[in-house]
Amino acid sequence: MTSGTDWDGLVAGCLSGSQDAWQAFLEVSYSSVLKLFIKRTGREELARDLTQSFFLKLFDDEGRRLRSFDSSRGVPFPIYLRVLAARHHIDWTRGREGQEIGRRVGLADVVDYLEKAADCEKALVAREVREAVADLPPRERLATQLVLEGLRVSEIARALGLTDGGASALLWRARQHLAKMLEGGWSDTAPKSDG
Repeated sequence: MTSGTDWDGLVAGCLSGSQDAWQAFLEVSYSSVLKLFIKRTGREELARDLTQSFFLKLFDDEGRRLRSFDSSRGVPFPIYLRVLAARHHIDWTRGREGQEIGRRVGLADVVDYLEKAADCEKALVAREVREAVADLPPRERLATQLVLEGLRVSEIARALGLTDGGASALLWRARQHLAKMLEGGWSDTAPKSDG
């Protein structure tokens, strides 16, 4: 997403019904949301459908999701938008359509799965971690979601208005809470450092 964008003004314009603001909003955010869905689904056509439904969902309930953005909390709007998009994907996969697509498995997929059976446990652990993240305290949950999105410690620090050390400490606490929730079944992996 384009840096230097006046997100507060752009969001306010969208909420007021300005077509120009909506067009500008799409121009600066559409491609990054699409890339996120391509990365998560591995299917461009499905990712395009998810992207369209995501932007429509932003304006459900009179733009409730856009109205809930508060720049005073120190989280930049592009990161807020990525978290909303990640949640949209999670909701979709838990929904009927996502489950239905999951049922369409061909013989080649079964063979591929059997060859990668060793990765199955990793996938289950990853799923348990994502579900446990929802029960973390709010700042730990947000920091952990940003780790799962691939952000580095310094990026998380900037997003949350912390020093790198403060972000590392927050993530350490989150890992401790997750380890307790998962009864020690979670490996203590840290996000990538910048060095």
